[in-house]
Amino acid sequence: MTGHWIRVMESWISSDLKLTVVSKNSDPRMGESTMRLRNINRSEPDPALFGVPADDQIVDENGEKVEIRITHP
Repeated sequence: MTGHWIRVMESWISSDLKLTVVSKNSDPRMGESTMRLRNINRSEPDPALFGVPADDQIVDENGEKVEIRITHP
């Protein structure tokens, strides 16, 4: 069959992670590509990554400083 091409797309999805962990694409015009999710770390992230830096300031539209206190239950 001249002039016909077949594109094949394959995805492996982790039901536990609810993410695509492997995606393969084969297209005669573009070649083949593979994407793999690797080095998955399922531990809790360091809470410090989500903290507000100590020197951050919130300024209202009038340019005045606003104090915000974060308390933990």
